[in-house]
Amino acid sequence: AVRAQAARAGIPIEPGTSTRRGCLMPAAPGSDCWWRSVGVWRATRLLLCLAAVLAAFWAYELGWAWEFQGGLAKLCFSILDVEYDNGGGTYLPLPFVRGYWVEACKSVFAELGGEQQALIQALYNKPLHFSVLHSQMRLASVGAAPAVVARSRREELRKAILESRPRASAPRGPGRENLTQQVLAQAGGMDVDWLRMHGSLDLLGPPSREPVVDASEVGLALKEGRLVRFDATKVLPAKTFNVTLEKLSLLHGAGGDSISILAYHHEAKGCRQQAYERRKTNPVGAMFCPPMPTLGDARKAFPDPKQMPMASRIALRRLPKYIDEEAMLSKLGLVEGVERPEGQIIMGHAMGDTHWDEQDNIFIQVSGVSAVFGVPADYADAVDGGTKSAKSTGLNWDDWLKADQVRRTAIPWYYMVLKPGDGIAIPSRALHAVYGGHNRASLQTFLEPEYKGMRWGTNEHSYWYKESDTRQAVRNLIFKTVGRLWETRRVGIVAQGGIIEYL
Repeated sequence: AVRAQAARAGIPIEPGTSTRRGCLMPAAPGSDCWWRSVGVWRATRLLLCLAAVLAAFWAYELGWAWEFQGGLAKLCFSILDVEYDNGGGTYLPLPFVRGYWVEACKSVFAELGGEQQALIQALYNKPLHFSVLHSQMRLASVGAAPAVVARSRREELRKAILESRPRASAPRGPGRENLTQQVLAQAGGMDVDWLRMHGSLDLLGPPSREPVVDASEVGLALKEGRLVRFDATKVLPAKTFNVTLEKLSLLHGAGGDSISILAYHHEAKGCRQQAYERRKTNPVGAMFCPPMPTLGDARKAFPDPKQMPMASRIALRRLPKYIDEEAMLSKLGLVEGVERPEGQIIMGHAMGDTHWDEQDNIFIQVSGVSAVFGVPADYADAVDGGTKSAKSTGLNWDDWLKADQVRRTAIPWYYMVLKPGDGIAIPSRALHAVYGGHNRASLQTFLEPEYKGMRWGTNEHSYWYKESDTRQAVRNLIFKTVGRLWETRRVGIVAQGGIIEYL
């Protein structure tokens, strides 16, 4: 019928032309006949193919592929949920990076020592969970974080400190007026809101005077668990200090402005954290999140060299022409037992709470002003023995001291105002809090241990002295994998609730 109608209308029909559903075929793309010719069966087949591709991608990204594969691959994927540090999770930035992580983890595992491999292999047949593992590593097969001190022992320590009152015999440091003037001298005329806490010095009295050592003795001090101050100009070149956003960018040439910044209050950080929280049903990760801000963005937003972007960090491995961490640690005598440094440059205003970290920590002021409150690690068991890991107390330094009689009246504590060139070494589990002016930039380097590394008998208060072999074996695997992922793919992971990037 169609052919007859075409013949009466004088429309030529080409050889090979057919008819379907009342249309001459092939029909012109986009015409009514073309759409009708597609048919439900073609659309269904297309949707099924698309669904199969998405399902495969979903299984790969959400870990089901590793679940079925089992063994080391399953464990490597699962340890992404292990939270050794502050809660908030670890998240990776793009699709397929989870596969890169497993690839890097397996290659690292092959290079581990036999004892460490055996401890990890023993986990293969134990239950591993993909659920959100809040708090300190609730991965059942690895074991809970160690209890740092028994309650009865803690009470014995507190009683002994109240009787001996070591603060009374400790050298006294500067008083309120002196400390305030030190801060104002380095603040660049900008407001320092945390100076109001200096009023508590009238009640608490002046701090103890912190010990000062030569830079070459820092390694020995950390081995002995001593919180000390040192001159960082002896181990770092002049270009390290009085740094600005512009100087950081120019040091790295044409690509300087493209160096990414982890800005805690930026929308990109919030989006990435949501991607982590929804990772069980979100296979695309943070692919659709806004890009991370860069040094170039920060330079435009903060043209005044005296002001730094608030609560912002750059991992030091993104700034290779600015600092050589390995050379710095060597000069500080910090080589033995250290697997890798994980350093950041931290910028802008800070109002920290009192907490402690698992890792030994090097903190160096490079621009502006900071003040660091610190308590010798010797007293960690007595004044905060119930804390199992790097949990924050939520208290400013003065409120933390006032909240407990032992803290307020008996233990020594330090309050250190830092100008560019000043450094401090903070031992594992030494309670501290950091306060920064709007113009400040500080270097913070966490020292990640080798397997069974940094377990020094001269510092019984160290977290590594208390950590189990299995947990340290897994932690070492994690951080070696972090390094391999950066070296091979130039991808970092963000942890501790989005405040730090490990490379």
